[in-house]
Order: sequence, then C-alpha cells, then structure tokens
Amino acid sequence: MIIITLLISIVSSYQIWQVTDVHFDGNYKEGSDPNTVCRSGEGTARKIGDYSCDTTDYVLKSVPKFINYQSSDKKHNKILIYNGDILPRKLGEYDEMYLKEGLDNATKFLKEFNRFEIIPMLGNHDALPENYQDESKSSLFRYAAKKYSRWLPQSALETFKRGGYYTKEILGTGEEEKTYVVVLNTVLYYTFNKLTENDTDPIEQFKWFKETMDKYTEENKKVIVAAHICPGVSERYNWSEQMYNQYDDKLIDLITQYSNITIGMICGHLHLDTYRIMQSKDKKKTVIGYLSPSLDTYLGINPSIRLYDIKGNIIQSYINYYVDLNKTDVQWKFNYNATQEYNLNDLSPNSMISLAQRMHSNRTLHDIWYEHMRGDSHMYRCDDKCWNNNLCALEHPRNSEKDCYKW
Repeated sequence: MIIITLLISIVSSYQIWQVTDVHFDGNYKEGSDPNTVCRSGEGTARKIGDYSCDTTDYVLKSVPKFINYQSSDKKHNKILIYNGDILPRKLGEYDEMYLKEGLDNATKFLKEFNRFEIIPMLGNHDALPENYQDESKSSLFRYAAKKYSRWLPQSALETFKRGGYYTKEILGTGEEEKTYVVVLNTVLYYTFNKLTENDTDPIEQFKWFKETMDKYTEENKKVIVAAHICPGVSERYNWSEQMYNQYDDKLIDLITQYSNITIGMICGHLHLDTYRIMQSKDKKKTVIGYLSPSLDTYLGINPSIRLYDIKGNIIQSYINYYVDLNKTDVQWKFNYNATQEYNLNDLSPNSMISLAQRMHSNRTLHDIWYEHMRGDSHMYRCDDKCWNNNLCALEHPRNSEKDCYKW
C-alpha cells in the first residue's frame, strides 16, 4: 500500500483553460442593426451580444473574472492557452496601427488572469492583411513577441520573433515529469494564406518542430501541441480544407511520429466544438486534435470557454462553459463534461475513436454532439449528408482521404 501511494503521488495532475477566437469588437452598439455587424443603424442587437456579430465588451471583461473565480482555490499551476484571433471579423481595409491596437487589446485581456501561465499565439486574423503570414511579416512577429514577453522565456521569444512558434515548459517540479507546450504557427499552412501556397517549409517550422520533438523524446519529456488551426476541414463551411495539401499531410505525419510523447493537440479557429483523429498512414499511431468553440458569437455560437483536466499524461476530460446570448446579462454557466456527456472513461485516442464509431450507428448521440459542436445555439439542423460528412471530418483529417464525403 505504501508503494502504491508513492506511485500515485508522482503522477502529474493539472488543468488547462482554453480561450480562443475572441474577435473583440469595440465598435459594437446595443440596439444597432445586425446586418451591419452591429456597428450602425437601428435594430435588435442586444447589450451582451448578437449571433450575427462579434464579441462585446461585456462578454470580454467577464471571462477573466469567471476563470479567476473558478481557479481561486487551485494549488497547482494555473495555465491558460490563448489560441489567438483578437481582431473583429468583416473589417474591410485596416492598417498596421489597427492591428497593433488589436494585439494591445489581447495583452490587456491576458493580463487580467491572476497568476496564470499564459500560452499565447497568433491567429489568421492577427495579420495584415488577414490570413497572410510568412517571413516577410517579421515586424508582426517581433511586435507580438514584445507584447507577450512577460509570459515567455527568452528562448521562446527568439523563435516567436522568427515565425510565431515556440516551446515553453508548463510543468516540471520535483519528481514530476516535465511537460511542455509546443506552439506551432499553423497560419503558415492556411489555405487563405497565398504567401505560402507553393512553399514546403515556411520559416523552417517543420524542421524546428522535428528537432524539438526529437530532443524531448530523448529527454523523456511530454508535450502538448497547441496551434490556431488544426489539420482537417471545416464542418461549418461545407467541409472545406483548412491547410494546403503539402502541409496537412506533413503535419499529421510529424505529430503522429511523436505520439508516444504527445498528450494531444489543442486548437481553435473553426469556432466549433469538434475533434480530429490524426493517425499515421499505417494507422498504428494516433494523436487527437481537440478544437474548442469560440468566445466569438458570429454565425450562431454562444460564447464558450473550456477547462481541460489532465492526469497521467492523458486528457481525462474537459468541461465547456458558455453564455446564453438570449439572456439579458452575462452569466457563465456549466455546459457539459465530455466524459459524462458521451459516456467515456477518458479522452484518450482510443476513447475518441470509439466515440466516432458509436456515432456512425447512433444518430441521437451524433445529434447531441452536433448541438454542442454548433455552440448550443439551437439554430442548426443536420441531415444525413451532414451526419456522414461530420464523421468523415473526425476520422479522416488528411486532405488525401476524401472518399468518405458525400457531395
């Protein structure tokens, strides 16, 4: 019994909050017209937000207050992954000053989290013009690195300045295994980023990633990979590819190559609550990509944030919290616990594969998952083609594996 107790005591257990796709609109006006993205005219835009518009000041300020309160009695490390995208959507033309103001707003927002280790990154809207990032955007990377310098060690700042990617230790005291977050700038691979369409390894991120993961393998470190964009398609936009073929395939190959040290991949971007089963070509190695719904409300999403529970190098579960935009005030509420909702033991690769398999034969289970995927706004319905294609998106994130889709 003494031996068992000692073994249990050194198993690392911690939690990670995730906030992604903020899209804060400082020009949002209560009572304005949603058809003008709630910036002008007269209409039905509510005080706390509208399903056709971006994040309001009321919602933005409520997030640190809620998370700080929920974490006030936690004795272990307090960690928050911020997956980027601070600028509002539908901006039209904007200049460098506006982009910098957006990054300033992101910094002010992140400073409100009391004694948290922050893992920041850039999204596709954190660019000028939007979506465009490569080595020519070094001024963007340097400015963002400067704004986020309070949370990053010098080694991380150097690679952030180079291309928006870095690694940072988040856990590793005493007997615990050291755990790192490896942040990848996957905006470099985005299908709307025309600067990298014909490249093979922009800013040598793949080379750096492989060298970093080789090092952590030798040192027996564990890794969480974080990025704005995960491989695969977008269920929201007709299952459209999110990365150029050469990047999508290569990234999945690399991530699964290191499945023995990778706890999972944590992403945002799609504003959807979904996941990706990334497998090696021989299907022997699997890493799960977990995608959180957004804080942003555009296209019918209730503001959402997520809390991961990690123990023994496995994501045991996550809890989603949300704000119902139909209410008059901002009230953060429990939405669901993933293992309880889907009757899973944990969120390991085997469990997430099993969940997808069960949804093939259980339409009711799929529809519960689909409602959560769409931010629980009760605004969307899913027909048989949608059902089939959603499961294809979960199980086959490689662009080369498209035979399962129905068009």
